[in-house]
Amino acid sequence: MQDNTVNTIIETPEQVSELLISLTGIDIYKQTRQTEYVEHRALLCHILRNKLDMRWISISDFIKSKGK
Repeated sequence: MQDNTVNTIIETPEQVSELLISLTGIDIYKQTRQTEYVEHRALLCHILRNKLDMRWISISDFIKSKGK
């Protein structure tokens, strides 16, 4: 059984998105509305809002800067 624990401290939105992409294998910035992509983007927003205390406008600016 593979151990999926993360031993690093996540402090930036870039680190969160890179970790999410590496764990799921889904490019959350792909221009699509398929359910799995939308759900993973929503998870990213949830983590950024609730764990990194980012404001909605900052989350929006971050996602736009990544090409979505």
